[in-house]
Amino acid sequence: MQRVTPNPLHFENANSRPTYFTVHKVAKAHECSIGEGIRAGILYHCFAMSRHSQFYESGKDFVSTPEGLLGDEGHGYWMASVIREVAPRCRIWALNVASHDSKTFAQALAYAIDWAKDNGINVLTCSHEKYVYDALRAEVDASVERAINEGIVVCFLHYDHECNIIPYGCFPYTNL
Repeated sequence: MQRVTPNPLHFENANSRPTYFTVHKVAKAHECSIGEGIRAGILYHCFAMSRHSQFYESGKDFVSTPEGLLGDEGHGYWMASVIREVAPRCRIWALNVASHDSKTFAQALAYAIDWAKDNGINVLTCSHEKYVYDALRAEVDASVERAINEGIVVCFLHYDHECNIIPYGCFPYTNL
């Protein structure tokens, strides 16, 4: 079976033509900021850092999964591409927290959030279907609270914390 590698998602000068991003007013937002001085941490996996090192300031692996930092272009790389379009001067850290085991994922996520707090990250983002089950959530919530108290903007899809700026994903009726 031949493995198919997806095309890169980053498009130079995306706001010079009608795209998803111009529809959502990113070009207008660039009149205010292009992300200069912002330090963003993406909590996920499949960052393709070996092929796209120019996207990232650095990376850290919290679970040692093969697809983590250096794997193929996946959701982590897609998130980095979106951030590059929205905030092209932003500095991005790839923070691998992916695990098929819920407990390992919750512990890695909590540790990565604390690491980000201690390393000057301003914005943390994670796009995951369901974060952790109730029995494991206390550790993640405590780390998120510490980050928020340090002034970190938390933008996690499907994570219903009151200070999270996108608690239900893109649609309020899809709370998972």
